[in-house]
Amino acid sequence: MTVTISGGLLTEPFVISGNTVDDVFTAERRTMIVSIMVCPTSGTPNLSLSRYNGTTRTYFRRTVATTAGTAYVWDTPFMIDAGDKVEITSSSATGDMDGWVTYLNPVAPAIVRASS
Repeated sequence: MTVTISGGLLTEPFVISGNTVDDVFTAERRTMIVSIMVCPTSGTPNLSLSRYNGTTRTYFRRTVATTAGTAYVWDTPFMIDAGDKVEITSSSATGDMDGWVTYLNPVAPAIVRASS
């Protein structure tokens, strides 16, 4: 399946500097997350990627080992509601992860098409 996304894409960079759950994106209104890229900067920290709606945490990836310099990319678009958060957790005490969340500008006109 091919997904074509047309509209204003925005990217928010982040740096993970500890081993607690870090909010890397909080939606101000219903928003389509297009991709999340996380690159470990050193070592082999475990990575967890989740969505939190204030009540329930849902994992896309949970406690999976990574390799320094090798990016992990989540490239399946999904919607989050106002107030929902995208979270990253590293097992490293110093975080050792950089990344970007790319999302569709929720106030710009957009078209999403799927074809097989």
